[in-house]
Amino acid sequence: MREIQISSTAIIKLFVLLFIVKGNLTPAHTQSRQNSDTLIYDIAGRKNILLLHSYHKSFQWTSDINDAIQETLNKEKNMRCFTEYMDTKKYESRDYFELLKKLYLYKYPKGYIDGIICSDNSALNFIIEYGMEIWGDVPVTFCGINNAENYRQKVDTTKIKGIAENIEFAENIQTALKINQQITEV
Repeated sequence: MREIQISSTAIIKLFVLLFIVKGNLTPAHTQSRQNSDTLIYDIAGRKNILLLHSYHKSFQWTSDINDAIQETLNKEKNMRCFTEYMDTKKYESRDYFELLKKLYLYKYPKGYIDGIICSDNSALNFIIEYGMEIWGDVPVTFCGINNAENYRQKVDTTKIKGIAENIEFAENIQTALKINQQITEV
């Protein structure tokens, strides 16, 4: 059997394309957008997608995810992308999340965002806690979530879908030991 290697960038691009093709984005928020005086620069029919990253853009993982998503979404002429970095490696408290909530309520009035792509657990936790209040009932797609089984009871799987990050520690250690047989202690 031949082993196929797929880069994380390719997986993210596939993930974003599936998000778009599956029709997760519906025109449900058009009416809200038309009624808002603050959104004078919106273009009719364009979908506004928010990329919500748990970490700062200086993290290679976050940068790679962002680049792959941006590259894919830039090919879609009917989509505009907004990016937020929560920087939760430095700040992750209830007070900080409350400040982010106020900021996002200010920047993105309810009905303005048509879909959200979030990376890593902190962003998904934030969306579960504050998402409905800030953005309303929009579809959410996630990637890079550890311990995805912990979210099964917390999320509405008709609105929140994504790719879990399952790390196979034992298999990875065995592979590392096969590659470098001089290792005697782990």
